[in-house]
Amino acid sequence: MDVFTKQPSEIYTVDVSFANVLATGETIASYTVTATLADVVTSGVIDSYTLTNSIVYVKVKAGITGNNYKITVVATTSLGNVYEYDVLMKVCEL
Repeated sequence: MDVFTKQPSEIYTVDVSFANVLATGETIASYTVTATLADVVTSGVIDSYTLTNSIVYVKVKAGITGNNYKITVVATTSLGNVYEYDVLMKVCEL
């Protein structure tokens, strides 16, 4: 699991790539993005998300100092495969 740290006021995009797991010609047919805090879904830290080829771009925002949010991207492919990738976002005022 990748980990990154951001400050509460920062807003920027992180990318989640599925390129290394897709077979030749396989594409992402659908995907979901969720953020959880202590296993409870929260929408307050995801600004938006988009898909370009095999990369999901997730724009993160806000968050409360001291909290760790798990951002999960689940992608279903054109061949029916389902892949899940988690990223841990630590919020800290520096």
